[in-house]
Amino acid sequence: VFARTGADWAQQGPKLVGRGAAGPGAQQGFSVALSADGTTLAAGGHGDSTSIGAVWVFARTGADWAQQGPKLVGTGAVGPTVLQGAAVALSADGHTLAVGADADDTRRGATWVFARTGAGWRQQGPKLVGDGAVGRVLIGQGHAVALSADGTTLAVGGHGDNSNAGATWVFARTGAGWREQGPKLVGAGFAGPDASQGFGVALSADGTTLAVGGIGDGSTTGATWVFSAARGPLAARAAAGPGGARFFPNPVSEQLTVTGGARSGPLRLFDAGGRTRLTGTYRDGQPLDLSALPAGFYWLQLDQGPARPLLKR
Repeated sequence: VFARTGADWAQQGPKLVGRGAAGPGAQQGFSVALSADGTTLAAGGHGDSTSIGAVWVFARTGADWAQQGPKLVGTGAVGPTVLQGAAVALSADGHTLAVGADADDTRRGATWVFARTGAGWRQQGPKLVGDGAVGRVLIGQGHAVALSADGTTLAVGGHGDNSNAGATWVFARTGAGWREQGPKLVGAGFAGPDASQGFGVALSADGTTLAVGGIGDGSTTGATWVFSAARGPLAARAAAGPGGARFFPNPVSEQLTVTGGARSGPLRLFDAGGRTRLTGTYRDGQPLDLSALPAGFYWLQLDQGPARPLLKR
């Protein structure tokens, strides 16, 4: 891990090697992810235990890193070669972890989600396998994974679907469970049979914009498709909170305006670690001065409703 001071970078402590690896070829670091505030790190080692795979989580205190609990291995895997940790993603607060395993069940693939409870982690429901895949094997779901900032929307790429045309599946969290949101996504206009859509995926912070990479499109020229979820699970919540309150612009540089709610109401602003950074009262249509707020990722709560993501530039 490296940390920046001004224009310079310096290594932050020794290299990190998780405890409990089984066998010599764990390949820790094959995939990595950081929380928004950089205090939680997930490292996938898809070769652990003869290619079953595992993920290690590290937490930072000051400038020091320490492993948080034992390695994570999802239950319900099928077959001796699973490759858990082929892809990892963390929510902004570092409390939700998605783990892709593109070789599970004869390379059909699967994704596991873990939730942090205190200093430990627990699996959140059964493994996730999207419906509608074409072909029984070599789908590769979990080759790429992405989470929205609040950890309630998950995108899973399967670049081998339909003889390598590829596809992406989206899941939404409901309570402690997950459900698939609509049919698999396949971008239009691909060139050739081996587009490999889903080789890479990325989600916007609010979970309403999805980018899907396909490295095989156009005889390996490659391409990217963008999908918009105007009625996605976060879009409705971001558009209007309790009483219809909404805020703009997001991202914000200086002035933030709350409108559409009550004439005035309470607000609280949290940083990515859950610490309260600002409390006060908003007034409908009256700008709030956030110019002194450091750049970063935050959560804004209006009228004691659910907190919503806010990016300060």
